[in-house]
This record gives sequence, C-alpha cells and structure tokens, in this order.
Amino acid sequence: MGETLKRFLKEKAVFMIFVLICAIFTIQLIQPVKAESKVCCEKTVGTVAGPGEYCVYTEPGNCDSNYENSPVACEQTTYCGTGCCVVDGDCDKNTPKSTCFNFKGAWYPGIECDIPRCQIGCCALPGGCSVVEEAVCAEAIEGYEALRLADVFNPSVNSELQCQQECLSMEEGCCVSTDVCKFTSRKDCNNNFAGSQFFKNTICSSRPDCRVTGQHHTGCLPGRDGVYWFDSAGNRENIYGTDYDPNGLVIPKEESCDPPLLSSGGKKIPNPDCGNCDYSKGSTCAEADGAFLARVPSQYEDKVSNMCISLDCEDTIKSDKNSWMKGQPRKNAESWCEYEGSVGDGKDLVGSMHYRHLCEDGIETIEPCDERRESICVQKFLPDNVVEGGLDAALCRPNLYGSCIACNSEEYFSKYELNESEKNKIDCGGECNLLCQEDYWAGTDRDKCEVDEALLNEIWKDEDGNAYRKELEECCDNQALRKKCCSDEMLAGDCYWDDDVGLCAPEFPPGTSDTCFGEFTCTEVWKKTGAIKDWWCIENCDHSSQALSEGYKEGRCNTLSTEWNNYCRSLGDCGAHFNIEGEYTSTGFSSGGPDPAELNGLVPFVELEDPEDLEKVKFDDFNSQDEPIEGKDIFSLAYSAGLAYSIKMPELAHEFAWDVGDFFAAFWFLGATLAATFIVSLAVEGLTFGVAVLEMATFGAYAATAKEAITPALSAVLEPLGVVLFWVGVAWLILCILFFCGEETQEVTYTFTCGPWEPPNSANDCEKCMTEYSKCTEYKCESLGAFCKPENQNGEIVCLKDENINDVTPPIIEPLPILPRDGSTFIKTPVSSGRMGGYEFDPAKDIIPVYTPLKIGVKTLGDGGNGEYAKCKISRFHKDYDEMTEPFGDLDVLSWAYEHEMTIPVAYEAIPADEDRIEITPGQLNTFYVRCENRNERANDIDYFIKFTVEDSPDTQAPVLEDPKFSILNNAYIPYGTTEIKLSIYLNEPADPLIGGCKYSTTSNQNYKNMPNNFDCSPVATYQNLYPCTTTLTGLQNNKDNVFYFKCRDKNNNINRDDIPAEGYHLRGSIPLEITDSGPSGTVYSNIGEVELTVKTKEGAEKDGSSTCYYNPTGFFNTPMIIFSNTGLSSVHSTIAPLDKGSQKIYTWCRDLAGNEDTVKIEFVLESDSEAPEIIKLYEDISTTPSMLHVSTDEPATCQYSTEGRFNFGTGIDMSVSETTEHEAEWGSTVYYVLCQDRFNNLSPLTIIYP
Repeated sequence: MGETLKRFLKEKAVFMIFVLICAIFTIQLIQPVKAESKVCCEKTVGTVAGPGEYCVYTEPGNCDSNYENSPVACEQTTYCGTGCCVVDGDCDKNTPKSTCFNFKGAWYPGIECDIPRCQIGCCALPGGCSVVEEAVCAEAIEGYEALRLADVFNPSVNSELQCQQECLSMEEGCCVSTDVCKFTSRKDCNNNFAGSQFFKNTICSSRPDCRVTGQHHTGCLPGRDGVYWFDSAGNRENIYGTDYDPNGLVIPKEESCDPPLLSSGGKKIPNPDCGNCDYSKGSTCAEADGAFLARVPSQYEDKVSNMCISLDCEDTIKSDKNSWMKGQPRKNAESWCEYEGSVGDGKDLVGSMHYRHLCEDGIETIEPCDERRESICVQKFLPDNVVEGGLDAALCRPNLYGSCIACNSEEYFSKYELNESEKNKIDCGGECNLLCQEDYWAGTDRDKCEVDEALLNEIWKDEDGNAYRKELEECCDNQALRKKCCSDEMLAGDCYWDDDVGLCAPEFPPGTSDTCFGEFTCTEVWKKTGAIKDWWCIENCDHSSQALSEGYKEGRCNTLSTEWNNYCRSLGDCGAHFNIEGEYTSTGFSSGGPDPAELNGLVPFVELEDPEDLEKVKFDDFNSQDEPIEGKDIFSLAYSAGLAYSIKMPELAHEFAWDVGDFFAAFWFLGATLAATFIVSLAVEGLTFGVAVLEMATFGAYAATAKEAITPALSAVLEPLGVVLFWVGVAWLILCILFFCGEETQEVTYTFTCGPWEPPNSANDCEKCMTEYSKCTEYKCESLGAFCKPENQNGEIVCLKDENINDVTPPIIEPLPILPRDGSTFIKTPVSSGRMGGYEFDPAKDIIPVYTPLKIGVKTLGDGGNGEYAKCKISRFHKDYDEMTEPFGDLDVLSWAYEHEMTIPVAYEAIPADEDRIEITPGQLNTFYVRCENRNERANDIDYFIKFTVEDSPDTQAPVLEDPKFSILNNAYIPYGTTEIKLSIYLNEPADPLIGGCKYSTTSNQNYKNMPNNFDCSPVATYQNLYPCTTTLTGLQNNKDNVFYFKCRDKNNNINRDDIPAEGYHLRGSIPLEITDSGPSGTVYSNIGEVELTVKTKEGAEKDGSSTCYYNPTGFFNTPMIIFSNTGLSSVHSTIAPLDKGSQKIYTWCRDLAGNEDTVKIEFVLESDSEAPEIIKLYEDISTTPSMLHVSTDEPATCQYSTEGRFNFGTGIDMSVSETTEHEAEWGSTVYYVLCQDRFNNLSPLTIIYP
C-alpha cells in the first residue's frame, strides 16, 4: 500500500478509531425530532433494547458514524433500498436490503412480498386459526401427523374474520362411516369421508357402530397437557384416571380427575391414579418411568406408558466456574446465566460465550447467547412480591460494547455537558498528566497533577508564554465528558472507566478483532546540563521514582505495556490474552522502544516488558465468576514541551597587542568574559537572565577599549588582577562545561500496538470443544488452536484437527483472477498453472489503462491442492517474508485467508527508488513480489511475482462519475423546509483540490473556472475504491426542482467539458404531508382483540398523499415502529392491531418519500369478547297465528336462519330485532338452520331445528 494511502488511513484512524459499526453496536438514546432535522442512517447506534438498526430515519446523532447518512428519506438513498426479506420462513415486507442481509435472509425486489412462499392465507389448526404466510403454516402442522398443508391452508381467506369462521369447521367428535370410525374435526369428516355422520364431542368407542376397543393405551397429545387414553384405532378419548360418561361424551378437562401430582419427601411425584396434567398449575405429560409404573393400578399395568411430571427442575447442572450453579432445584420458567470464565472489566476469555439456562416443563435447557459475545447474559432475582416464592430470571441481551468505545470520540462525548463543579479540573490524571510541567509538580502521586497554585499563572507557561493551565483544563474537561458518557445510565453495566489510560472500555469485550485499535505512542523527554551530569526525566516521568532536583530518575512510558494491553484486551479479541483453555498468546500486542544506538548511549533506555511476560496474574483469575451480571478519540501520548537555552559566546578580539597593555587587556577581556559566561550559565534558568546578558555585554564592551583606557600607573596593579581573573574564568569555564553549560534534551518514544489476538499454534484442544463445553461453535473451535477446524455435521458444529497440521512446506501460491478478468490474459510461470512462479498480464492483450487502480489476487494452497489459510505480504523489492511490511489485502492488517485480494492504487507522484510503496507507476512495467506464511509459520523461500504494464499515454480523460455516483439518488425528494444538504459524489480518480477539484453551479454549461462552489475531494480512494468529493448544496427551495451541475479537474488538469451529469443533478423540493382522517374512535367491539386502524393522508412529496404509516402504543417514533400492513402506495392506509381491551391511545405517524412526517393520536375504547353467543332456549310459540319460532341467546346477538340448508352468516334471513337476547321467526313445517352472531363477530355453531 502506498505511503499516500497509508498516511490518509492513519490520519483517518486517529479520528475514527473509536467510532465502530459488528456490531453492531454503538449506542445513543433515540429521541423524536422534527422531520426537517432528520437523516437516513444506514445504521444507527444501539439502544438498551437492542443493537443498532439499519435504514432508520432519525436525528443525525443517532447514526453510526461508520455508515452512511443523508438528510432524505431512506427510500431516496442508494444504500437503503427496500423489498421483501425472507428469514426462516417469515416474510417481512418493505425491508431494507442491508437489514435483510444482516439477518442472513433472502432479499427480493418489491415491498409487498408478492412471491409464492409469502402468500397470506388462513391456517386452520385444531388449536386455533390465524392469518399467516404459507411457510409459517407449513411449519405449524408438523405437530399434527394427520394434517396436510393443502387441507389447513386456504390462500383465498386472508381476513381474520373469515379465518375465525373457518375454525368452526374444526369442532371435534367421532366421524362414523361405513368402513371407519375416527375422532377428528367436522371439516375432515365432511370433506374426506363420504356418507359419514359426525357426532360432536363423542368418543368413538362409545358408538355401537364403531368396532374399536376403548382405553387401549395412553399417550401425550401435542398442544394439550394431560395423559390421554386412546382406543385400539388410535382415537383420543378421556384423560387417564377420569370416569367415563355413560353417554360416551368427552369429559372436559376441568371435570376430569385431580390432582396430577402428589407430595412425597418434599418433592412432587406423579399421581398413579390421575393424568390430568395442568401446565398452568405446574405439570405436563411425559413418558412414564419405572417408579411410576410400579404404582399404577394392576388393571392398567400393560396399558399405561405416560405420567404427569412436575414442571419444576428437581436437579440442575452444577458448575465450578459459576458459584450460583450448585445443582439446586429450580422452578418452572426460572432462568439463570452461565459463563465460561470471568466476565466484566474486559476479562472475558477468547472463545468464551454466555449461556442462559432455562427450566421448562421439568427439563433444563441451555440457550447460548449470540456467538462472539454479541449478546451477554444478565440475571436478576425476582422477589416474592413479583413472583410467588421468588425466582431468578435471566435473558440474553445485546452487548453494547460499541457504545463504550464511541464514548471516547468527541463526536459522541461532546453531546454531554459538565456542571460548574466538574469543569476546569487539573488533577484528572490519565493522558492529562502529560501536560503537567515536571519542574512544578508538587505531589508524588503520579496519577494526579498537583501543582503549586501560586506559580500556575506566573511561571507555568510554555516557551511562547502561553499558560499550560488552559490546555490542561481543556484536556481534563474532555476526559470528564468521556467519563460522563461512559457512566450514562443507558450504558450501566456495559462500560467501565479505565483509570490507567483515561478511556471508556467495554465491560464485555466482543469476540471480534475488528475493534482492535492499532498503534499509539508514548514519548518521554529527557534533559541534561553539562558533560558529566546524569540525564533526568522532565516529561512523562514516573513520579513514584526517585525525585532529583532537576526532575525524575525514571520515565513512565516503559511501564505502560500492561496497562495498555489490559485496555486493548477489553476492546475485543485483541492483544495478549488467554483462551478458554488457558492458552496464552501474546502476538496480538507488541511494544517497542527506540534503537539504543540512536540515543548515542546517553539517554537512559529501559527495555519494555516482553508481551509473553505481560500477565502478572494466573489463568485462575480469569477462569471463574463469583456473581452473575445484574441486569441493567484515542489520544496521543507524544507531548514535547522541553525548553532549551543556548548561550552564544562573545567573539574574541581579532587583534591582540603583546605589550603590557595589550596583554592585560586581553587577560582582562578573557577573564571577564569567562566569568560573565559562568554568571549567565547560573542565571539562565532564573529571572536574572536579562541582567546577566547585560553584564556580559558590558564586560565585552569594556574589553574592547581596555588597551586605550588603562594607564601605565594602573598597569602594575591591574595586570596581576587580570591574570587572576583569567584563571578564575578558566576554572569556571571548566566547571560550566562539566556541570552547568551545554544543555541537551532528548526524546525517547515507545510504541504499543494493539492487534488481533491469535490462537495457539496447535490442535491439542480441538476435541474439548465438543466434550468440555455446553455448545461447540465455530468461534470457540477457532479459538482453541490455529489448526482446529470447525465443520458443520448435520446442523451441529464439530471441531476437527486441520489436515495441514503436520505440513512442513510453505503455502503454494497460484493466480486468483478478479472479475471481470478470468485469467485468460495471464502469462503464467510455469505455463501450466502459475503456481510458485508468478503471472503477468499479457501486454499484448491486457494493458492497464493509465491512472486506473488495479485489483489483483492470489490463492494459497496446501500440499493436497486445497485452499490453505495463510497470511500474505507484498513488496516492490526482493525481501524475506519477515522483512516485508505491507499486507496483501485492502485492509492494513494481516489476516488469515486462502483467497487474497487487494487493490493497488495509482501513484500520483513519483515514487523514490528506495521506497517500498505499493502503488501503480504509469507508463511502465510494474512488478510486485508476494510471499505467504501458513499457520505452521512456514513462509515462502522465493518470491511470487505479479507483473503488469500500464499505458504510457498521458492522462487526457477528465474525472468520471462511477456507481453509485451520488450518496443521494438523482431526482430524490427532499423534506419540506430543507435549505441545504450534504452530498458526496464518487469519481474514478482523484480531483486535485489544489487546482480546483470539483465545483458546482446552478447554471448549466458554465465555464469551470467561473463555477462558484467547491467540493472537498479526497486524495485517496476511501469508498468502494472510488474517490469521494463532498460538499453542501445550498439554496434549496420547497416545491421546486432544484438542479445542480458539476464539473471536476484532476491532477493532470483534465476538466469535464460537459456537465456531470449532462442533464443535471436534481433534488425535488416538497410540500408538507398532512394526515386528514384517522380511526377508529368511540367504542370498538372485537372478538379476537384486534382492531383495524385507518389513516388518510394528502399532499406530501408526490402531492397525492402517498406515504408509509407506522404506529406504536407508547409514543410517536418509538421503537418498534410497527408498519401498517396496507400502506406506502396511496393516501389510504390500514392495518390490524392486536390490542388488549380497555382505553387505547395509538401513536401513529406517516412519512412520505421525502421524509416529511405528520402524526396523529388515535384514541378509542376496545371491548373484547371471544365467546360465541349460545342458544339457551328455543320453542314454538303457538299463541300467535301463524306460530313463531322463539330463540333465546345468553347475550345480545343477531340471529339468522335458512330453510335450505347450511349457509354463511350474512346470507340468511334475519330473525326479528338485532342485538337482543330474544329472537323470533315465523315457524313452518320444515328444518331450520340457525346462526347467531354477537357484536364482537363471534359466531355460534350452526343449530339445526327439526319440526
């Protein structure tokens, strides 16, 4: 990678290092804001309720800065197209593509999911009916062996009301035909057994025309709690232990035997005389064990094979690593956490996971939280006043590690405010201590800056006279803001404050290396005065070391390795750390100091701790947890402010007279000068510096006239004095040189690198993945050793030893063509394969266009010819693998892979001959050399070359827009009231900002130099290998087509002649969206607790009211934002909302294509009743002429009848008055078929009345 690109990426890394996506997972509390201030976030930061969401229209501060955002509705962006997402059989309409891919779903164009697998219909099961997708219904019938999808799924019925009517056909009873007796549904009987009779709620063994034996055997029935008898034909009968009805009717569960469990020795045991298990009371049906069968009545010994068991778990799994898991009994529905080692404070072991144990139906199950600690297990005790008897409750919730890291970024911590008592501190510690002036450090605690307040504003200044206090206060204010963000109640339990480094860290590091932050430096400043005095530390010193009068004896940087590795480790699978088996590797963290030779052997230099020795604690300190988790910008260390004074000696006289006067004058002059120099050397550190200089100047001036000023009379007296002064001066000069003069300062810089943790180079622990842990996962397997290979076998991960573990040969390298190239234009060496030699782009067929980045690739193979994981490097020179510095790949880190791709950027400036920059040089043959190393640490001994020729012609092409061209779609609608908007365009080459770059105008075909507005263009490719240019388009107007025209100039002065795009870039101003009507209101009646919500809209972006509507029962714009089922295509919107009965406030809002929004609160009272009206009396009233059929119902209802046979309600003849309990119809000598329906649309069974 070229130095230009490296410099850019490093600068970008410093700014962005803690603002990360995996997430994942950065977090802020989303607040509703006005539409005009919102943007479309490709991904938001997380919330306590869950990780960040994709494609959300919200305020800018809620966007994850690692992703795109634009101030338009998401439908207007290139990164949030919507369609149909199919995940695990569920079909989600109007789903952003990125969201679908994130959940590993299949995405289809079209927001309505109009594909066969997503068709909606009525799924009528014995346990109930519902309107669902076909795939969901197909999954649901797996518990019913006799049912086929075609029998229970009806795509022509897609309303809940019709579907509920369908359920009536599911009444159960005995179906009797000439050759079969079957206990089944009415529908099955009518449809599949010609000439059959259906006997509702009747046991088949009670029918004389059924040749079956009753109470033949027991069994458990899916969806029901009890132990049931079955007849010899497999038909269900009554609950075991219940007396049979003499008329053969099924005995209801509530009238069956009791109790299903008995108490014995403090435990609940099955009752051998009753199988009426009741889930709500703590029992369910299971296979009988020997102890139960020994107590079954003798007449049933060979018939009973099932029993009721307690839903509580009498014995649970023990764990030495979790003190709360002692194998104690747990209640049904009780849940608790399990960890595979220490958790919190960034200690989680590499490869470890969190688990949730659940006692369910008497069985303990283990549910792993998301792999790689993307979610964590939290546990809380629910006291007796919440749950009878109290119990533990646990859940897996998202790990909000990204939010902790984001708190270190000014973009996030600047949202917080400090009160007056929190501001202007100077003793905050951390990196701010580096701003303390060591000469005025009053305390001995190196973690606090304690200074002499009296000197702060007078002396504590830099060489330019600026007080350090202000800079220190700003540093401490920023640190306090970081800490405040870190301690936000929304992040409670997810983050901790690392005092050692003054940064916010995740409590629970994620199982990823994407968050490892790279490199930082620490610089000490050392000083000495005189030739033989020691050096002393004046900046970044260890204040706990011996304090000298001038400074401190030891520096601090060399002690930071452990502190920074601890922070590095908390960021993820980073640095030097243990895996779950206690294997410690240190290659993920490195530290280094200066070359001692460069310090001339003078400045004290302490060798840094070897990463192998960083851990002062034992693995046992990471291997257990005492309590469960209770449910609830990198800075530079290189400061240099050392002051150095240089004293310029006055020049000696060019002429000396050797007579007495001359001799005396010379001695006088030299002695005085030397004495003055000594005085200056003493005064230079204090306030007498100016006086000393004046004295020195006086002496010098006097010496210049000494010869003429001294008379012979004085000569005899002054000459001896001059000699004495001379020798005194010489003595002082010697002392000055040795102890006082010649002040020097020297910087000593230490570097610490936080990189991905690497597994041990072995396969010794692979099998433990399956035998020692609750669940073997890919992540856990890979953490156990570099040669542990996860493999999916029948849906389960097994961890195998890699077949290449004994491989002593280096990786075999071969060409990897990158589309659109297929390798046919490669000249390979050797010709047959290009393995272990190299390849060249055939200059006769494939010359690379000038100023065009090139994507190249190699593949690494093992001895068997299969892909082998390796790390590869690239260079312009012949070097050993260890000497190479540039990773082969588009990321600036080494990574394991067997297919390696990278893009080589273009060099837009000459590359020095000795500089190893991986960039393309135009107009010549470019040659690069690749070497790779496998997990056995075997690297190639010879280079693998890649050659290609680049056109020699000058660059005459102006910049070209490349897909996606714009961050906001051309012709996008923009929200009402938007006056300016940020836009990025993407070019195939850099536009040179030094000579204009890209510009825009609202006038078409304007001369480039006259275009008034500029873009900010990147010199390197940062987005899909394209060069972005960003600007703010201003002057946007409502209800108008705002048109802009762009032109760009590249480094070779090529300018677009025509506007790009030629037709202009359009942003369509909009008018407000308005909700004009909504419902329901008043009192609403529902038999299934569902209500149809309706909304009407007008105007908006498309001026026809077209918009998408959402609702939430807790507040406007709150999550989850529940989308209307019928919305998005017109101004009329509706959906069915499942609600509890009572007063309702439904917060509803609609959003158009531009992002305009309007809100309405729908208020009504819901009355719900799911019981159908029951006919309690019917008789013929002969007191009238003609006589009347009188029907009485147990609740107000509307009744209809027919004399022609079965009918659908609504097509029959009304009986007298609606919504009453008394109903009449004229009676005739024929059969009457009667249906009654209440106001909740509950429909009674068909009643047949014979004359």
